[in-house]
Amino acid sequence: MRRGLIVLLMAVTTSVGYGTAFAADGDVAASPRTTDSGLPRGVWAGTLWEVPASLTQGQGAVKLEFRDDGTWTGEFGHGEKARRAAGTVTRRGGNVIVSGRVAGTDKELPMDLRLTLQPHGDRLSGVTETAFAQRSATAMVELRPVPDGGPAGPRGSQ
Repeated sequence: MRRGLIVLLMAVTTSVGYGTAFAADGDVAASPRTTDSGLPRGVWAGTLWEVPASLTQGQGAVKLEFRDDGTWTGEFGHGEKARRAAGTVTRRGGNVIVSGRVAGTDKELPMDLRLTLQPHGDRLSGVTETAFAQRSATAMVELRPVPDGGPAGPRGSQ
């Protein structure tokens, strides 16, 4: 019973809202927050949260700055405990592929990152494998553009 519920939860969380931001030709609608090639640009921030979660749900802030040349830098977490990251961003079909490396800390090993995000109007969302408190986990991620690179707002500052 529990396993069926987990599979159902994962299916629901990964299918909600997809396909709403695409033009008739399958490309992302033009936006001032994207490049001519449909890649995001500027600062985007949001939240990673563990799914499914048991007693404790891992959650963390994400802030990425996308450049016009197809590279990005960012941080996972906030404040002194934030882990720096960098890499490249590409398009594959309607998806935005963010790949790179997240720096390690004195308690956590560095890790490779690959996010497959789908555009939905003014947000990017997807599912990835990550680590919370040194344990591997599946996580949802949602990013929204940050006006002028300023504070992320309530969802991105958690």
